[in-house]
Amino acid sequence: MQNFKHLDLRYLKKTSLGKKEIEKNMLELFILQLNKFSKEMKLLFDEKKWHLLGNHAFFAKEILPVYGLKQMALDLNQLVTLCNKYGKNENPAMGSNISLPSDLNIENTYSADLNEITDIMNNFILVTKETTEEIKIALEEYT
Repeated sequence: MQNFKHLDLRYLKKTSLGKKEIEKNMLELFILQLNKFSKEMKLLFDEKKWHLLGNHAFFAKEILPVYGLKQMALDLNQLVTLCNKYGKNENPAMGSNISLPSDLNIENTYSADLNEITDIMNNFILVTKETTEEIKIALEEYT
């Protein structure tokens, strides 16, 4: 078994009971999930839809530890917390900002949180790309 920077297949191999077809299918599914979460979360981040971004991060963080991405799961857990805090003035049903009094400057109030959200998102995008490449290498073992 190859060592990767992010990907750790020990849990997958243990739970698949050595059934290569299951492992292969799970890795192929994981690539699709990573790509979907990465694209959707980047879009929500760019559109400043904090509540929806937090929701996506919540679901993504649940999948990551299965493939060894425990630190990224912890980071996404922090992202969920920050998005919930930062998105308090957002309409969760619509995922868009509601009107606020003009004298209320949310950007200054939460600038540290926004910086942390940005850092986590940038790291998530990077780790997603690197992990996708690692999965492609791991899949070569199944051909």
